[in-house]
Amino acid sequence: MPASIEHQAITEMIREAPAVVVALLRAAGIDVPAHVEATGTNAAFSIAVDDFNADDAVVLRTPTGETERVVVVEVQRAWSDEKLLTLPIYQAIARRRHKAPCEVLVLALDDDFADALRRPIPLGGGSFFAATVVGRAELRLMPERIARVSPQVAFLRALVLGAEDPAIVLDAVKSFDELPPERAVLYFDLISEALPKAIRLSVEKLMLHQGYQPRSAFVKELMEQWRAEGRREGREEGREEACPVVRNAIRALLRSRHIVITADHEQALEACTDLGVLATWAERAATASSARDVFG
Repeated sequence: MPASIEHQAITEMIREAPAVVVALLRAAGIDVPAHVEATGTNAAFSIAVDDFNADDAVVLRTPTGETERVVVVEVQRAWSDEKLLTLPIYQAIARRRHKAPCEVLVLALDDDFADALRRPIPLGGGSFFAATVVGRAELRLMPERIARVSPQVAFLRALVLGAEDPAIVLDAVKSFDELPPERAVLYFDLISEALPKAIRLSVEKLMLHQGYQPRSAFVKELMEQWRAEGRREGREEGREEACPVVRNAIRALLRSRHIVITADHEQALEACTDLGVLATWAERAATASSARDVFG
């Protein structure tokens, strides 16, 4: 999956479901009060000469409406020296704007960058900046650290970690029964696009082993489409794997009959990907007296 699509999917998911930020904070070991409400806020931070735009910003409010804290969210897929300089700016401006404590939450999908952010960044004058980091390690441990894995959290874990563990993908698929159909379709398509075929097959085997049956018709339809696509890909791969075998058989038959093929015939044989045509050539090669008898 192209980086921009994955990045956009995650940031849009957070904008639409700001409560995910609370789960991410808890996954990072941050103590968040039980009854806060998460709402989106302006993620553009301007100072005199530069504008800085974070991926998202969320305000956590108490039941009485007071701001408990502000969370600036940044999704980072690769190492960035520039981000090490701009992340502290987000915190300072958000703190001034909202007059409340501010966390800078970085969903760091590059292991080296996540490790770097887990150490305080010296700002000079004895001051340090400390980001709240959720990397792959925190995402793996997430179900143990949060009370409930929402469909959005399950989607995030499957998108980032699905290639490592089919069980994570199956957990996400199960949770999609709770989503509106259009959202389930989007998340399902994004995960499918990001997964290797081998993982998708493993997910199907897990579903059969666990006896999972989707509750909602649209998730059932998505799974049927997934299986149909897998069968189609399997047939295509089968044809691709069979073609070299048939080509070699044709060459062996011709050698056994002491027939030498020209460079043009060899090029035509190697270029052919139609199993029907190759099968016809193989039949002819069994009785041919010349290359012309095979290839015409």
